[in-house]
Amino acid sequence: MATKRKTTEEKDELQAATPAAEQTSEQAAPGQEESHAEDAREQMPEAVETPEAPAAPETDAEVPQRESLSALAARHRVPSWQQAALCRYMGWADGKMLTDAEYGKALKQLAARHMGGGRR
Repeated sequence: MATKRKTTEEKDELQAATPAAEQTSEQAAPGQEESHAEDAREQMPEAVETPEAPAAPETDAEVPQRESLSALAARHRVPSWQQAALCRYMGWADGKMLTDAEYGKALKQLAARHMGGGRR
């Protein structure tokens, strides 16, 4: 019983120390708190989600130009045997259209590939 009195006395001291507005919300029954929260939600305007604006149409300067494999091979001065190896390695067909950056990256991958069937 002594411990129950202490907890009751501690509650009374805490209630005296808290402001009156907090006391009313603490003393309210659980069912009342939930309805009060629902009322507050109804009064608050809902956040309206606006869809993102569509991206501005890109100009030709922003979009990298795609070119045929033969034009890129001529620009990079790739011999025909290496062009054939590149197409085979990357799985490209003759009509493939690529950007200059994609083609350059593929050339680097071809040069850095593991050659030979021995142990690694």
